[in-house]
Amino acid sequence: MIPKGGVVRTWSGYLTGWNLGPPPPADCITQLGRMSRFAGATLIYWSVLHHSLLMYDIALKENKQHCFAALVHDFSEILIGDIPGPMKPDEYDEMERLWVERLCREWELPVQPWGNAWPYIMELDNRVLHLEGYTLCQDGTFMMPTKEETTMLKAVSALSCPQDGYGTLHQTVAAILKG
Repeated sequence: MIPKGGVVRTWSGYLTGWNLGPPPPADCITQLGRMSRFAGATLIYWSVLHHSLLMYDIALKENKQHCFAALVHDFSEILIGDIPGPMKPDEYDEMERLWVERLCREWELPVQPWGNAWPYIMELDNRVLHLEGYTLCQDGTFMMPTKEETTMLKAVSALSCPQDGYGTLHQTVAAILKG
């Protein structure tokens, strides 16, 4: 299901939507830095941008060809929000995939063909969900992460991400996107 029309104003004032051009990368970075994972139910502040960089770091070690896809896999959430998994409608994943494919194409990011990356990204996203849930929410329903995964999470959490979206985390993701 592809939504019809509509306009969303981004952080910088750029107007975007399904029938308009994609937002600037800096707007995605800023807005994802302000968006909380787990609907804000973590013991420390953990943004979607933290999550994206953690995905990138793990993919860089495991499956380097998909590390860029791992970084941008949730960039659609500046338009459609971050909905906790149990509450996501079935159509959400398809809308997310279509928007991210479009961003990658229009920003000329090296993640094509997307279809090859998506199964790995979804599997990695599920593993990172458990890593974050176990570590950041101290919720026993999540699987215990490996020592290496926990170390990577601590490294990402050490990057600052103040509410305005700038800081070390913002700069790190911007540098990766610039290549």
